[in-house]
Amino acid sequence: MTPAEVLARVLRALGVPAAEVPYGIDELAGWVRSRVAGRRLLLVVDGVTGAEQVRPLIPAGPGPALIVAGQRHLRSLDGVRRIDLDPLSVAEARPLLATLADADRLNADPSATAELVRLCAGSVLALRIAGSRLASRPDLLVATLVSQLRDGRDRLDLLAYEDLSVRARLATGVAAVRFADEVAGRLLEQLGEAPDAPVLPERSAARLGVSVHRVWQALEELADVHLLRRDDPAGYRLPALVRDYAAELAKVSAPTLTGWRVDPVAA
Repeated sequence: MTPAEVLARVLRALGVPAAEVPYGIDELAGWVRSRVAGRRLLLVVDGVTGAEQVRPLIPAGPGPALIVAGQRHLRSLDGVRRIDLDPLSVAEARPLLATLADADRLNADPSATAELVRLCAGSVLALRIAGSRLASRPDLLVATLVSQLRDGRDRLDLLAYEDLSVRARLATGVAAVRFADEVAGRLLEQLGEAPDAPVLPERSAARLGVSVHRVWQALEELADVHLLRRDDPAGYRLPALVRDYAAELAKVSAPTLTGWRVDPVAA
């Protein structure tokens, strides 16, 4: 959504008739700020992809508050408190699973439940899907689902249920990265060829035909949208579910990748 679309939707949610909503971004922002000023109102904006979508919504005074959720770090926003959400722990995930599946089944096999959380990488979406699968199959043991998920080749197939899909969510994020940074998209495909191997920027630069500095930029882009995890200031690794998806990308793209593969030793 554009900033104007976000502001127009907020105004409609605040009761402004659609026919009276203005069009200009400055006028829209002014209308929103005037209607929330001084009110004890909490505005939650989810799925944000850029700071420009939410900057006009930041309250100017006391009363209203704004919560912004999104996959990308919004580093250019001033005067905000940033919170990075870690994957759920076993203790945090159990109540979520229990809202979907029978808590007695989870309690009957606590070790399998803990392994289920690990295989879902603590992802809320993956856990919702796993819990929905258990709920739809009262005869399905937690240990059986765990056994099926252990095979990384089928994990993303299993982590899809009705309109929920980890693969689809990852595909959306990767498509946005490819649009914003072609090198980052190609780098993710390359990392998928050996997803458990350490990330070596010099080797990647040689194979991609770009500078090492450009690879570092691509790594930062992938980390900013949580497709890579920073282990330390000089290290990166693929999160578990991203690793599975990157391996699929590498397999699909293999015929086109051969054109730019370079043996760094030979080079």
